Amino acid sequence: MRISTRELMLAWLTLVVVVLALSWYTGRRKWDAFQQAREQSSGLAARMEHDERLLDERAALMQRLQTLRDQLPSHPAKLDVTSELLRSLEQTANKNGLVLKTRSAGNESVSSNQLYEISIKCDWEGTLETLVPFLFDIQEQGVRYDIRELRVVPSRGEKERLNGNFILDCAYSRQPAGNASEGL
Repeated sequence: MRISTRELMLAWLTLVVVVLALSWYTGRRKWDAFQQAREQSSGLAARMEHDERLLDERAALMQRLQTLRDQLPSHPAKLDVTSELLRSLEQTANKNGLVLKTRSAGNESVSSNQLYEISIKCDWEGTLETLVPFLFDIQEQGVRYDIRELRVVPSRGEKERLNGNFILDCAYSRQPAGNASEGL
């Protein structure tokens, strides 16, 4: 039995098509994995560059953190400062004519670098002329206070009145146990 040239050519073409199809089928998964690895590699390179830049700037960042930490009030280690923070907030609001209807303080949280924070949620009522100076006074406190969320809506029935709520984050530091006798 003799294979003709035409049959030999068709067999070769069939073999080539099968090899190409198998290569495409197996290579497609590997190509996708290669592309994904390439994207991850470029992402990791960018992150490494960012991290190296942060490490190079570490001394300046630590100096800046210490400057900000020095601006924070310091309280004795075991003292509950919630009432003092609420009283200070109430005084600032009263000074500007803003009425704080309700105030509720959250739990004290500690960051990894020994900075403490308490969130206070307040419902308020006032006018634009009382709200703006209050917000300005809060901002003037520096890093001590930060209004995370502020909601303002017009009061029903009263044209000039506004009401709403805000969440105030209060930051402070604690004195080491040996310095607790120094007080506030």
